[in-house]
Amino acid sequence: MAGHEKTAEQVVEVGASALAMLLDSLSAFGVVRWIIRNERAIAEVLLPAVSLEPGKKWWRIGVEGETHCHVLFEQLSGIRFIEKVPADGGPGSRSIQWVGPDGEPFLKLFLVKQDGQFRVDELGHWEALRAQFQAQNT
Repeated sequence: MAGHEKTAEQVVEVGASALAMLLDSLSAFGVVRWIIRNERAIAEVLLPAVSLEPGKKWWRIGVEGETHCHVLFEQLSGIRFIEKVPADGGPGSRSIQWVGPDGEPFLKLFLVKQDGQFRVDELGHWEALRAQFQAQNT
């Protein structure tokens, strides 16, 4: 029987300057799992975190002409840092979620494990970003 996961969730309300800072900070991650959703579809792709590029209105994840998606951040209402840790103490998951006005995430970034573990530098960067946003929100 699988163990239950303990979930630590933090919701951070952001302004445009905080969003820009977070997007600039993604370059410290290597390949991540991007999950894009709307009410009728979910797309999941493995791409470098730096594959997020600004446009005039829409941001692009991936390379035009290859696997890619366009994302609109206009109605962003918050960012969540979510840490899920299984009861057995394994690595669980770490994600950043961009949340719309309906309270639902429309874009998620998951750290990718290598050989069942997170890379120490990426995990440290994720934890530092979470702490930085938490400090800005208090």
